[in-house]
Amino acid sequence: MMPEFSLGTIIKIFSLLLEVFLGQLMLCKILTPKTFRLRIPCITGIFCIHAIFLLIEEYYLPKLYGDVFWLYILLHAIFLILFAFVICEGRASFKFFLPLIYISILLLCRFPFSILLNLLSHILPDSIIFTLRSYNKSLLPSILLVLCGCFFIRFRPNTKQNYPFSYYMVMILNPILNSCTVMMLKNYFDAVSGVINYIGTFSLVSELLLYYMVWQMTSEYSSRIQLQLINQQNDYQKQHMKDLNTIVTEYHHLRHDTKNHFACMDRLLSQNKYDALKEYFYNLSKEIYALDNQIETGNEIVNQVINLKYATAHKYQIPMDIQIVLPPHLSIPDHHLCSLVANLLDNAIEASRKIEDPKIVIEMKMVKDYLSLTIRNKMDPSMQDKALTIRTTKADKKQHGLGRQIIDDIVRRYNGISTREIKDGWYIASVMLELGAE
Repeated sequence: MMPEFSLGTIIKIFSLLLEVFLGQLMLCKILTPKTFRLRIPCITGIFCIHAIFLLIEEYYLPKLYGDVFWLYILLHAIFLILFAFVICEGRASFKFFLPLIYISILLLCRFPFSILLNLLSHILPDSIIFTLRSYNKSLLPSILLVLCGCFFIRFRPNTKQNYPFSYYMVMILNPILNSCTVMMLKNYFDAVSGVINYIGTFSLVSELLLYYMVWQMTSEYSSRIQLQLINQQNDYQKQHMKDLNTIVTEYHHLRHDTKNHFACMDRLLSQNKYDALKEYFYNLSKEIYALDNQIETGNEIVNQVINLKYATAHKYQIPMDIQIVLPPHLSIPDHHLCSLVANLLDNAIEASRKIEDPKIVIEMKMVKDYLSLTIRNKMDPSMQDKALTIRTTKADKKQHGLGRQIIDDIVRRYNGISTREIKDGWYIASVMLELGAE
């Protein structure tokens, strides 16, 4: 049976369509829409089906089953979460959080206007108040919903970043609890409407404050990651300068001792002590070679990181096979490049220290517009089954987790691909970055 198309019915239908449209718009603005051929038909299809089910719930099902308010909430949750997963990119937790907080705000928007109308009832005629109250179930909450939607879009969190588990718990549980509170108090609207209006208004404010807090936390966390990247590069550059100063000092010492070395070799030669001369010359050559054994990749920042990590690997007697050919300049900031290479090598060195016959192989090159980096390290055969799932064996688990997060963040920034696999006794970490992404 079709509803009678009065002004109130038209406004109610308009408000339902606005709820669907604003929910999808908010998700598209906060989450990044995916790019695929049938995106527009999919958006239109989800919108139409969502709207049709809401109209059926509003005008048909109550006549058969009575109060089905729970179904109204369930329909919004199902279709908005479906929209987020099908149409939008981003972390799965945000694809749950954003629809849930939108639904929670949707349920709470009527309460502030109820308080306002109660105050205006002492000033305005009853006929006007009665008309406004009839719109408080549809039109007036929609106005506030639009303002809240603008607030959400203005303070848009980084939805592609990975955050600590506690962040997600706060994001998802609060809107669920608020929605459950509204459901439980719904039957008492008429009996204690004044108290419930204040509870609903305070809940609305708390939801908005929660969202703002989430935005602030995610912004600070992203800034922390960036600061970690920059600090890491600075540490490597400081260490590189320290190593360069050490090399220069050793060169000066070697140059100062050159006359003494020549005198010793001349004395050994004059005494026909060829074996001793050969050993002396070998030791001196090895010392000179150690000073001059700097790895050249073609890129200065990669040179710094590779030489430092090579020295670390040499300290732990880990052979390192380096196959790197790069141009002098890459369209990626130095601190991103430094952190990517350093963190991957740190993981490889850490794993190699635990096995008897270690080896690390580094391959890095440009493939058209992509930077390809692959690091292989031999691994303990007994660890192969769980190497891809184990989180860390380092003492500083928090710092290790941050290192993994830094790698994932850099890969995401450059539309990259990151893979980890085990093959023939090797743990292989591969990264490919699109350097035209920024």
